[in-house]
Amino acid sequence: MHDVHFTSEPARERTANLGPTTSQSFFARWLARREWDTRGSELVHGRVVRRREPGPRGSTFARRLQRRLAAAAEGSGTVVLEPRQGLELPTGDTLMPDVSVVSAERWANASPSAGDLLRVVPDLVVEVVVDALARPECEARREIYERAGVREYWIVDLRTRTITVSVARRTGIELGWVLSGADTLRSPVLPELRLGLGLLF
Repeated sequence: MHDVHFTSEPARERTANLGPTTSQSFFARWLARREWDTRGSELVHGRVVRRREPGPRGSTFARRLQRRLAAAAEGSGTVVLEPRQGLELPTGDTLMPDVSVVSAERWANASPSAGDLLRVVPDLVVEVVVDALARPECEARREIYERAGVREYWIVDLRTRTITVSVARRTGIELGWVLSGADTLRSPVLPELRLGLGLLF
């Protein structure tokens, strides 16, 4: 699939307090007309790009993690979205994280858009790496999530069975720690979460 470029203000010049851009409104309508493709395309820096398919292994892992996070969020008002739910971010980008978690406070301000998209900034985003080409794409999304106001960003690498956790600091999203082996996964966004990696991989 060729990239489709929308003419609008440069995405890098937008700030996190802006509403949905003209590019996003075109993108939402484009997705609504292409219902067969709504799970496969993203708007990144004003360009429509085809998202890499997760494959059976990546999809199964994302679904398993989503269920674990939902169990930890139960009763708190925090919402764990379905894997690859499309999100309109205030940066002007529209991404489909493998898993995303939205606090009750942010969820109260969420709104739907065309093409089954949601206008909301998640507190926690998880991307799953299944091959060598996927890792650079996940790293490139870190800057977008940082500008949008995401508080935590995890990269799960199924090849190495590791989870790289980055957290928001005063200077932006920074590397916190890398989990592997018998480590336990915890999250400030989900205080009840205590998940041994052995139960995931």
